[in-house]
Amino acid sequence: MSRLAQTISPEPTEKQNGSLWNLNEYGRCQNNFLHYLLNYVYIQDRAKMQTIKWDAWPYLVEIAKILPQYKKQIYLKARQLGWTWLVVAYCHWKALFNDNVKIMFFSKGEKEAADLIGGGEKAVAGKARFIHSHLPDWLKLSIGRDTQQMIDFPATGSIMEALPSTKDAGRSTDATIVVVDEGEYHPYAESNFAAIAPCVDEGNAQIIMGSTADKTAMNTFFKKVYIGGRNGENNFKAIFLPYNLRPGRDEIWLENKRKEMPLWQVEGEYPALESEALSTLKSSPAFDLNMLTEMQADASDGIAHTLTEQYHGMVKIFKLPVVGRDYCLFTDPSDGKEDPHASVVIDAKTWEEVASSHGKVQADTCAIIHDSLARFYNKALNCYELNARAGGIFSQKMKELDTPNQMGFITGDGKVISDKTKKGWWTSKSQREKYILGVEEAIRLRSIIIHRKSALTEMSQFMRPEGDDYQAPSGGHDDWITCWGGVIQLKNYATHPVVSVSSFKYKES
Repeated sequence: MSRLAQTISPEPTEKQNGSLWNLNEYGRCQNNFLHYLLNYVYIQDRAKMQTIKWDAWPYLVEIAKILPQYKKQIYLKARQLGWTWLVVAYCHWKALFNDNVKIMFFSKGEKEAADLIGGGEKAVAGKARFIHSHLPDWLKLSIGRDTQQMIDFPATGSIMEALPSTKDAGRSTDATIVVVDEGEYHPYAESNFAAIAPCVDEGNAQIIMGSTADKTAMNTFFKKVYIGGRNGENNFKAIFLPYNLRPGRDEIWLENKRKEMPLWQVEGEYPALESEALSTLKSSPAFDLNMLTEMQADASDGIAHTLTEQYHGMVKIFKLPVVGRDYCLFTDPSDGKEDPHASVVIDAKTWEEVASSHGKVQADTCAIIHDSLARFYNKALNCYELNARAGGIFSQKMKELDTPNQMGFITGDGKVISDKTKKGWWTSKSQREKYILGVEEAIRLRSIIIHRKSALTEMSQFMRPEGDDYQAPSGGHDDWITCWGGVIQLKNYATHPVVSVSSFKYKES
């Protein structure tokens, strides 16, 4: 019995709301979460602008029975199914009827965290505080600390706290229940999980994760955990909650949603099937996925070479240079922090990747690698993306190295500048689209041979959402696409005399 129960003095009466009745009813609530839910939990219905009694929809009743049973749970779900309200009510029930409970909610940002707890006058609409404020007086505990992201109950020594997903959130915690709300969108989901995992694995704590699907993101931590739980590869109970569980939702309702938003967004927020939620914008891939699947047969780890050893595996050699053969090289440099660099050397006749480099190194190191590849492959016709700070540093290093056979400067609209001192290509929005369309055509016609597995993976994930620009998935990159787009354009320029190229070698005016 918790400290709260001990404070209710039993009087000799069975009258409802009398102390003895309260004590008995308190016991029913304490021992049965569903009884507590059905009788005492009120929530907000924003659409109706009303305070309503918790809706006992069949699927929510089933989840209410599941919540106390499993140590690790993960839910892939549609929007607006009442899942978050239910989980907050469960956590509040734990804190209300048990001593020394610590509940931790992880949300993607501070605003979302405040909405879950809602302490203080500025966040009175928060779910946990709203539920508590609508309890009958004999169940309601006095609140001690009361902030936007924390409330505690001195009578039980329990606390409910919400944290935004930051790099160090959850470290050294001793939580009783950890809830990860909309975990698909947390910027530090994996590091947060690593921080809280010990308290779950070594004690009696629970972790409950739930989220809609981000259709623009592949291989997220949330998806990996969910798929692992579904396949029995980890200890999570994985449950999929489709859009039509909620009463009133049917095919007509879904069709109206499709008229309001892009198909890929409907599949993410209101999936009918688990496969819809887990797939990544299959409705609008930028490149031919069937052809990319076939091209996987060309994937290779390369051959042993000193350049691979010299650059710690970033450089891979697939074919050695042939005397008298012409090659093209293009590099998308990086600053070594967020995005990796990418360099590709192709055989100008066969369009086969003969060498490439990929990894996070600073721009001057990218230039050294580029220079090495250009010289190794018969002074390959070469160029690079000039954009941003990395492009400027790369360009300066190329001047110092005096890299041979560089293509001249090309503006964002594709104009070739004859100034001998200017090199590199400026990638404008229109030029980027030209790169992408060049890659699309080359894949569709199977006119290029790609050996890097990571390049094929990146291309298969690249997309064009309906009514939007081409883009990499959330957390992904497009460095291989920029690089391949550049080297294809370089090859095209090299074979068209209108841009002052004689034979294959670039001739400066």
